[in-house]
Amino acid sequence: MPKLTSIQKKYVLCFALLLVVGESLQLLSSDITHLWDAPTFFYPCLIIGWGITVGRRITHKRLRHLMNYLIVMMVMLFVVRLCKYAVFGNMAAVNRAVYYISIDIELVIAGGALLISYLIGTAENEKLDPFCMAVIFTNIGMMLLVSTNELHRMLYTFKNFDDGDYETQYGVLYYIVMALVFVQLLASAVIMIRKCSISAIRKYWYIPVLPMMIGLVLLAIYYISGGSPDISGVKIYNYQEVFCGAIAMMFECGIKIGMIPSCSGYEGMFRRSHINAAVVDKDNEYRYQSLNYDSDIDRENIRISEKAISGGKVIWMENLETIYGLNGMLSDAVEIVEAENTLIEKENAAKEESSRYEAQNRLYNSIAYFSNSKLRSIDKELFAKYDSEEEFKRHLSKSLVIGSYIKRRSNLTILAAENSSICLDELLLSINESMSYMRLYGINCMVHTTGDGIREKMLPSDLIISLYDVFQEVTEAVMDHANNIMVNVRNGGKVTFKMSADADMPDAAIRCRDTVDRVIGADSLSLAVDNTDRAIDTDDNQLYKNDPAEENDIAAGRTNIDVNEIAADRSNRDINNIIAVLFRKIDISEEDGIVTILLEAECSEEVTV
Repeated sequence: MPKLTSIQKKYVLCFALLLVVGESLQLLSSDITHLWDAPTFFYPCLIIGWGITVGRRITHKRLRHLMNYLIVMMVMLFVVRLCKYAVFGNMAAVNRAVYYISIDIELVIAGGALLISYLIGTAENEKLDPFCMAVIFTNIGMMLLVSTNELHRMLYTFKNFDDGDYETQYGVLYYIVMALVFVQLLASAVIMIRKCSISAIRKYWYIPVLPMMIGLVLLAIYYISGGSPDISGVKIYNYQEVFCGAIAMMFECGIKIGMIPSCSGYEGMFRRSHINAAVVDKDNEYRYQSLNYDSDIDRENIRISEKAISGGKVIWMENLETIYGLNGMLSDAVEIVEAENTLIEKENAAKEESSRYEAQNRLYNSIAYFSNSKLRSIDKELFAKYDSEEEFKRHLSKSLVIGSYIKRRSNLTILAAENSSICLDELLLSINESMSYMRLYGINCMVHTTGDGIREKMLPSDLIISLYDVFQEVTEAVMDHANNIMVNVRNGGKVTFKMSADADMPDAAIRCRDTVDRVIGADSLSLAVDNTDRAIDTDDNQLYKNDPAEENDIAAGRTNIDVNEIAADRSNRDINNIIAVLFRKIDISEEDGIVTILLEAECSEEVTV
């Protein structure tokens, strides 16, 4: 709990002494006739004094207004008590109305205490939630029932009125109303405990709750005793003092521990502040001034500003001499910078042009890098010695397949350099063009697509290139022994690439697995590296060779590729930080002489690598 300042300690001591005086007056009023009404006048004055401090301290607008209404109702409760027992004692109709007004005020105070407890920690302009509205309408309903007691007689029944002496009988509504008041006070205490438990002051939760709990115990004793308890005929306390005092002390303790936002000493803070300002009223009379305020100051470099506030306006002065000096220095600096801007712009343009040429060169180098081995394959096919013209034409068709791959792969590389994602239709067009030459080679082939809008789906550029590389490398591996090749691309939340071939050779599955492992492993390991750097540094390919463990798996006929295991096996090569797994599932199987390669990538249109 924050330490109390000296002025706050004086306030606490003063209010404590006043409470002692009030209780003394309460005890003496039973024996001294002319002091009977003294507590009824004294306690409202004490509540008004506390209310003045509340209005100055509470910074939360809604809580401040609610507490002001609560304080007004507390004062009204004592005024009604005075009217009830001293002013209208012999006027039957008016006195009965005073009874009803007293109960209504108690409902307002209990409901207001519950609302204040509930609204602690909320925003000032936040709308009231259903709980607050339920509290308000419940109390209004009860007040209407109390005020219409003359119609239903469920609250009070007055009999044998003689010389101001009533015989009062309580109805069932009275006990309901008192129970509602008690429940609302208890609920406010419980809410205060809850508010403390979720804030930085949880260890002080008992401080605001203790006064309310003591008050509820005293009120329970009051109801059980059937009135004010007494010792040797001397009344110890009255209902109104305990009822209002418990609520006031609970909220005051909440203010002291910092649960209710408050601030004091505004005048001293304003007077000691370093700003040059003053507050004047509507008649231009100075109310508050800071120590630095001087209305006769030289105004050559001074800017005077003012803002209307409630009851007047605030005036403040700003010394702009330093700002004017800085502005002069800035204007000189701007002239120098503007003189250098032309040189900087030309230099930047030259650097930009150089960077563009370098990027193009790296791009072309990367295309030349992956095309080099394919061009050598074409040379091998074209310049080999063949026994017949048919054989030459067949190998010429194979060269056309490889040449189509070089063209389409170069096109995809250029697109990838400009875009992080490529439309899937580009992959399908590339595969279709390669298949047109594969048919000349004597292979029946077909591309089948499944899924809504699959051709317009955008996929990461590296994924498109990897799929095309897999298609080409597997085709070259099995095309000499295959009669049929089918490709199926499906979009069902996951992009699935399935390639099937009836390769008539015993090691078709192993060769396809080795090919896919080489292509996918190389692509996955190089995603974080710029493609152009990969084209220049050719020695990095040694990183992608199969290790002995992988070769043993191949020899054992293992056909499922676990990408996570591959990444783990290669972690000792200091490359695990650049692995980006494109494919969530890789499966290669062989059944009845048909090799099936299944690649599954899990990505959306927004995914980029």
